[in-house]
Amino acid sequence: MTGVGLSSARAGQASPPGVAARRHEFGTASASSYLLTVLGEFVLPRKRPVWTAALTDTLQLLGIEHRAARQALARTAADG
Repeated sequence: MTGVGLSSARAGQASPPGVAARRHEFGTASASSYLLTVLGEFVLPRKRPVWTAALTDTLQLLGIEHRAARQALARTAADG
């Protein structure tokens, strides 16, 4: 895959149809992508703080190991 649709998605535009489906075919999502999904879908809309343990527990329910969940949190926090 040559990254078709990735640059347009970064610019705030939707990816071409089928890009998400093709990404799914390549394997499972990363701990960071699950974390960002959880934050965007459940935490951000409520505009309230969330415990780290709640996030790691949620990621574990999605099949992410505790260590990988903590690492994703640390990297996301470091990125700002």
